Amino acid sequence: MQARRDTLDALPSMLQKYFWDCDFGALSMREHRRFIIERVLNFGDDDAVRWLFAHINRASIANVLEHSRNLSEKTRNFWNIMMS
Repeated sequence: MQARRDTLDALPSMLQKYFWDCDFGALSMREHRRFIIERVLNFGDDDAVRWLFAHINRASIANVLEHSRNLSEKTRNFWNIMMS
């Protein structure tokens, strides 16, 4: 049985292309916040990044930048510069 998401937890369909290797319908902001942030920072286009910054506070994004092992060094350096 697939997990259901409530509407507040749902991701917009424009993000689906960044989650090609997992069940997009089962992703939730509550349970997969770090994973979603990592994917959008690594691969997202302008619209995806705008969505991310509109829906997730900067402190959470900064925490992922500091602690994530799944961000490329280029991505980490770019976003550290952009957020400073």
